[in-house]
Parts: sequence; C-alpha cells; structure tokens
Amino acid sequence: MVILMKMKPPSTALMGFVTLLLASVFLNSSCTHSNSKSPSLPHSLDAFPSPLPGDKTEGVVHVLHALDVLSRYDQNGRKREAETIGFQLPENEINEYLAYSLRMNPRPGISRAAVKLLPNDEIGALVEIDFDALQKWPSWSIPGVFQKLLSGRRPLRVDAHFHANAGKLTFTLNGAYGPDGSVILDEVMLEMIQALAIHQPEWYDTTRPVPLPFGLQKVWTQMQLVGGET
Repeated sequence: MVILMKMKPPSTALMGFVTLLLASVFLNSSCTHSNSKSPSLPHSLDAFPSPLPGDKTEGVVHVLHALDVLSRYDQNGRKREAETIGFQLPENEINEYLAYSLRMNPRPGISRAAVKLLPNDEIGALVEIDFDALQKWPSWSIPGVFQKLLSGRRPLRVDAHFHANAGKLTFTLNGAYGPDGSVILDEVMLEMIQALAIHQPEWYDTTRPVPLPFGLQKVWTQMQLVGGET
C-alpha cells in the first residue's frame, strides 16, 4: 500500500497502493519485524491464484467504480464532515483488477501482483519481480551470492499484519519468501524494495506512518475481503 502524495487517476491508484505495500513494510520506520510467522497460509506460493490474463472483467469494473467514487469524494473536498462513505471488495476482484492494471499500465520491474486477504488485518502479497530489469538500474545491484537465484522473473511473497486507523497505516512484517518458500534476508529485500519504490510513478515518504489515500480513515480485512471507510 502506498502514500499517494500526488493524486493519480482511479485506474492506477490501487495498483500503486498494492505495489508499494512492500516498500511500506520494509522501509516504514514505524514498521516492526516479527519472528513469528502467520500460521494462516503455507509459505509456498501455491496459495495464490494462477496468473490472470488482465481482462476487463465485471470485477474490474466494480473496483474501478469504487475507486472513482472514492476519488470524487476526495477531490470534492469532503464537504460535509459528518458524511462518510465505505466500500467492501472481495479478494478475487482485487486480483482481477491488479492483473488488468498491470496490463494497461505496466509497472517498472513488476510483471505480476496478487494478494491473499485474511481475517484480523492479515495480508499476503505476491509480486513477480523482473530481476533482469532491476540489474539495469544504477540504484541497485544484486549481491553476488544471489546473482543466479535472483534473475529473470521470479515471484516473491511478503506476509504482514497491518493497522489502519485515523487515516494512518502501519505494518508488522511476518515474513518474506522466495519461489521455493525459502526465507529472504531482510537486507536483501530492503535493497530490492528501495530500488522498486523509487522507480514507481508515485511520490511517497516511507519514513513515517503511511497516510491512507482518498480520505480513508479505516481499512480492514476479513477472509477474502477488504473494507474501508472515510
């Protein structure tokens, strides 16, 4: 999830929000690291859906409508303080939207993204990274010991618990894993996420708790569902 310091069109806002979830997890000074791993999902990547074609499905249209409503609410200045709006979106629609958004608006270094939404504000994020592209960026080079492993397009996974209230978002990291379920070292992930973050279109500040976009005050998850309220 991202800090959107500059308003982006609704069609790209959620993609940026999920893309920079990883940056928020690893770079946010308010983020803590947990030695305990969430027992809710296996560490393998099999828990995530197969790659989607990125078609404009009914689920994508539903997400775009929700983003448009939130964007118009935010841009109109939230004229009445007592007025609130909310949303609930199922996991399958979020993933359909992510595939669609990446097809329509490709992200530097990222070829695929998917999420697993669990109860009590637990989330798993899978991002397929183009490591060949990352190696061309002057801001980051792969440590020698990982040169063979981290090449081509590889899916990586991050599990986290988040707390989103009063318009701010913080995370507790539960684990980061490679394609075979192996644990990714924090320092390696930190360098990779820094490189990804600075090459994304959004401008953001990860040195402080992450402001929620669109005037949202609360975000929460249930099993295969995310909800929010202004």
